[in-house]
Amino acid sequence: MATITDASKKTVLGEVTETYENLFKALNPVLYTLNNEPSDKRVHIGFTAEDMMATLEKLGIDLSEFCGCYQEEEDGNVYTGVNMPELIALNIHMIQKALIRIDELEKEVATLKG
Repeated sequence: MATITDASKKTVLGEVTETYENLFKALNPVLYTLNNEPSDKRVHIGFTAEDMMATLEKLGIDLSEFCGCYQEEEDGNVYTGVNMPELIALNIHMIQKALIRIDELEKEVATLKG
């Protein structure tokens, strides 16, 4: 499934903020198996939506304002989910930020070693 990335389809609000950087830092990846798929015993890596929602609430991010977590009704039950593609750009941002910091620290170490 492709994601629309054409700038004409978006209103860019700005750079990734510290709030979303804090969301990244607070995410709690877990290993899990699926309860309703008895034939699938493989281990998955991901998040629980309940943990994501608690983190959003703690950071003051309203569920209605962030597309990374959602709720839907199925068979009379309300389930929560994590919209994983929404986290890709945040991952890239944080990796880029870490690489910049690593470069700075390597330069500092090189200077100190003289």
